[in-house]
Amino acid sequence: MSSLSVFPIFKLPILCIECILNQFETYDKINISLLSKKCHWILKRLAKPTLRCLKIKIEKNYAEVIFMLKTNQNYGSWIFDFGELEKLTPIQHTINGCNMDYGEHVRFYPFRFTDPQQTLNSAVSYFMDLFNVPVRYVSIAPDEFPQTRKLIFPGCNQCEEVWITGKIPLKTNMLKHFLENFKITERLSFYIPFESDFYLDPVHFAKDEIHFLSSSANWITRDVLFNLKNPRIQLYECDISNLNVKDFERFVDRWYHSNDTEFEILVMKWSVFPGILDIERFNPMPWDKNKRSKKFQIYPDMKVNCSRGMDIERSDGSLATVSKRVDN
Repeated sequence: MSSLSVFPIFKLPILCIECILNQFETYDKINISLLSKKCHWILKRLAKPTLRCLKIKIEKNYAEVIFMLKTNQNYGSWIFDFGELEKLTPIQHTINGCNMDYGEHVRFYPFRFTDPQQTLNSAVSYFMDLFNVPVRYVSIAPDEFPQTRKLIFPGCNQCEEVWITGKIPLKTNMLKHFLENFKITERLSFYIPFESDFYLDPVHFAKDEIHFLSSSANWITRDVLFNLKNPRIQLYECDISNLNVKDFERFVDRWYHSNDTEFEILVMKWSVFPGILDIERFNPMPWDKNKRSKKFQIYPDMKVNCSRGMDIERSDGSLATVSKRVDN
């Protein structure tokens, strides 16, 4: 009779254990961390973490937690079905675009609860703690959310960037609750219409960067625009009945006569330009390469070409470029 051979990894010196575990897949590291408190402690202190961050997608009846590697590649994901707990799938590891199924559903996770939402919250919290990674990005598509889901639950209470997209108007109370209970540290983007009577105090949108795209900008009036406290504001396809070129000029005028050093950029894009831009009162001058760089980054794949605009110099020496064209 042959006997089963074993390799006693956890009887080795701690540095040897770490060296071995660093070669394991992310999926295996999660499983090993759950074996004991010692295993969890060892996995947490690994010198070479493989994950960079988590991303979360929320659509209709499910949420997907995506594991992003240091190489910025998608390692795989875990889908949490909000309808039936039995539909909770195992983590899917992606290799060259192909999903690798690890077999039977994992049922021993300590963060597996009767309530799928509680399972999602506990799982995300566990992954963040184990790998010491943040939630980088949350994508929310609230179209056709079931009536029982009156609120948005991303599975965490903070992330760097949120993108909300859809075709059905976003309910005001849902968005208000979300923004009051969720911390967004960098960018908040909307590509979804709001209810016809939508209004929310601009203080709720006080993030580093705010984007309103397409019909999501239609509720924004001059008063709302002037009360946004974001260093970076981008509005696309604005409703010209609410905002026009004179509002843009007034915004520039406010900056020109202030000492604000935190504001960075305002981008406003209309389908049809609503009027004639007049900035002569600010004594505009051509771009000077000795005073500022030629291009200003407004998004990872988009820059403003300052050489095609006109510069305005404030009394404290701060420069602003007014340009009517955006280059990719």
